[in-house]
Amino acid sequence: MPFNRSSIARALAALILAAAVLAVPPPTRVAADPSGTIPGTARVVAGVLSTSLSPDSRGHSCAIDDSAQLRCWGSGDQGQLGQGGGSPIGDQPGEMGDALSPVDLGTGRTATSVSAGWLHTCVLLDNGTVKCWGDNTSGQLGQGDTVDRGLPGQTVDNLPAVNLGTGRTATAITSGTEHTCALLDNGTIKCWGEGNAGKLGQGSTDNLGDQPGEMGDNLPAVDLGTGRTATAISSGGRHTCALLDNGTTKCWGSGTFGQLGSGGFTGLGDDPGEMGDNLPPVDLGSGRTAISVDAGWTMTCALLDDGTVKCWGGGFSGQTGQGDTTARGDGPGEMGDNLPPVDLGSGRTATSVVAGTGNACALLDDGTVKCWGDGFSGRLGQGDTTDRGDDPGEMGDNLPPIGIPVVADAWIACHTSQPVGYWLGESDGTLYPFGDADPLGKPPLLPAFTLVDVEATPTGCGYWTLVSNGTVDTFGDATDLGDFNLSTLQAGEKLASFSPTPSGRGLWAFTDRGRVLTLGDAKPKFAGAISDLTSINLAGPIIDSIPTPSGEGYYMLGSDGGVFAFGDATFVNSLPGLGVTPDQPTVGLVPDPDGSGYWMVAADGGVFAFNAPFVGSLPGLGITQLQAPVIGMTPYADGYLQVASDGGVFNFSSQPFSGSLGDNPPDTPIVAITPTWKN
Repeated sequence: MPFNRSSIARALAALILAAAVLAVPPPTRVAADPSGTIPGTARVVAGVLSTSLSPDSRGHSCAIDDSAQLRCWGSGDQGQLGQGGGSPIGDQPGEMGDALSPVDLGTGRTATSVSAGWLHTCVLLDNGTVKCWGDNTSGQLGQGDTVDRGLPGQTVDNLPAVNLGTGRTATAITSGTEHTCALLDNGTIKCWGEGNAGKLGQGSTDNLGDQPGEMGDNLPAVDLGTGRTATAISSGGRHTCALLDNGTTKCWGSGTFGQLGSGGFTGLGDDPGEMGDNLPPVDLGSGRTAISVDAGWTMTCALLDDGTVKCWGGGFSGQTGQGDTTARGDGPGEMGDNLPPVDLGSGRTATSVVAGTGNACALLDDGTVKCWGDGFSGRLGQGDTTDRGDDPGEMGDNLPPIGIPVVADAWIACHTSQPVGYWLGESDGTLYPFGDADPLGKPPLLPAFTLVDVEATPTGCGYWTLVSNGTVDTFGDATDLGDFNLSTLQAGEKLASFSPTPSGRGLWAFTDRGRVLTLGDAKPKFAGAISDLTSINLAGPIIDSIPTPSGEGYYMLGSDGGVFAFGDATFVNSLPGLGVTPDQPTVGLVPDPDGSGYWMVAADGGVFAFNAPFVGSLPGLGITQLQAPVIGMTPYADGYLQVASDGGVFNFSSQPFSGSLGDNPPDTPIVAITPTWKN
């Protein structure tokens, strides 16, 4: 997902808008009935919403709708709404809904991410370019001057894109009060605008982007350390944080309240020699790494790999969630294992966290939202203006969740009803959506590399793609967890498949020799004393792997029908164990939904059921002459789907058939299938 700084409004609005989707018919998709199109101009938010961190009463919000159009409302005195005017929008009747015009981004251009600064706005376009408009006092628009843009008579479509450097595009953007940062396609970060407190990360307090010749190739990337790149960025009021490729977090800029987590209140990045290897990562605790980081006005919060949340910086309203008003991170010994996680309640973990002006909110694993800190204007959602988290006994089970109806089914984030459909992945990276699966894009493949596998997120609102060089690309709501490091693989060893953890915050990858690689909160599972098969002489390569329904274990399948069970995976039997040699190699394995057994499929579509009810097979239907071999199988409702290398799909479940490539085989083989929803 785009890594955007936001306040309480984003967390609440995203959930409220997601619930509102229930009333909107689904748009037409592949193999859908054309009568299902959205009527009139009704639009739903596509999950990209940004609200400014405002130090005064001037604030604005922007959202990207399901047609990738951008709309902004709120204060417009500096042209920050992108409508070529200076008046506010949304403060009078009849200004919202159909009356709220989209921002004209230019011919053929659409928005993929947006970030609202104090008095300016920046958007990431579908071609990887960035445009900014509004207040330009410090050069935060990146145009080499201090001229405001977006005022009367000025429209966004005529704005030049920010010059990020020769051949460079952006993958994420974030805006502070008067500065902007972009994460580039090569994993570097560039920041421009106000340099006060060192928040541009250049070892000085100079503004950048306010004078000619300061942008493009002349704007240095932030030095993150030797060999380090970034996977996400977030800007607070006067500081910036980055999540790095090794799971560590670095913050720079103002440290007045301890928001840098450095154990002091001195700013970092404002003097020479403070960045790069000299900038220590934030100590999150023994063995802990961050999945996401969000920078607020005077604080920072991180979601850790174990689902806990830690917040540091100013605590004057209880926004660090520690039951007091003490700042944390501004003195020695306050970070690491000495900084307790925020108490979210008995047995509860978080799936996302956002930091605001004086408060923070977390979306929990049970779908509820809890907010703490400054209760001004009711921003904690408790029907009052009382601060919470500033006194003992106010957190944990004593902190009520916000009274938003909880929707148990995760697919509500992007579908109006439980989705039916799937994506097929072609070796060249092309993705084919069927049924309710949305067309979300394809990975950019380098020459000599191919697509290995595709896996949907737990919500079915996105997917990850795995490429043969270990690169993982994200689409829809898939969390960017980095790429797999293949340096431990032996000569000739190849990736075979990958799978997400139930939280969607981790990934396992499996090689053809049974090696297990992990990202995020994925942990190796054990079978006796071993966590992989590299010490075993395999009779055939590992061809498939899949987690158990609980996610506390996984199976690996060999091409000879050998089954290997790890964690809570239950070994029932295997083809070698039965003395059976399949006529064709086995290519896929699916656990029975109740977890007591599994199904196995061979390349001819034959299915072997182990302590699982026999649902069906191609030979059982009399289909013995396939135009192309079956290459895989995936769980689907109460059964499974099989897919052939020519894009043929075979449905053995109670769900309706959503289609296949049929008589239009792809140029390269189909290598993967993943459903929008498995249960």
